[in-house]
Amino acid sequence: MNAGRYLEGIAVYRQAVAERPELRDRIKNLVSVFKNAGDLEVAYCLDPSDKGLGIALESAGTRHRGLCAESKQP
Repeated sequence: MNAGRYLEGIAVYRQAVAERPELRDRIKNLVSVFKNAGDLEVAYCLDPSDKGLGIALESAGTRHRGLCAESKQP
């Protein structure tokens, strides 16, 4: 999947959660899937409030795709 598709997916999920907060659990499940698959950047973009994930992402040095504004911040 290319970065554009990830970006589109992240934007859609964020909008969905903003409009329907009950989807938060589904987002958390997706975060776990991406985290377990080793794609920390996508996981963090979906849930930038996960500070531990942000620290892990920074440590891994995988902030290379620039998929979300939060993932570019230290």
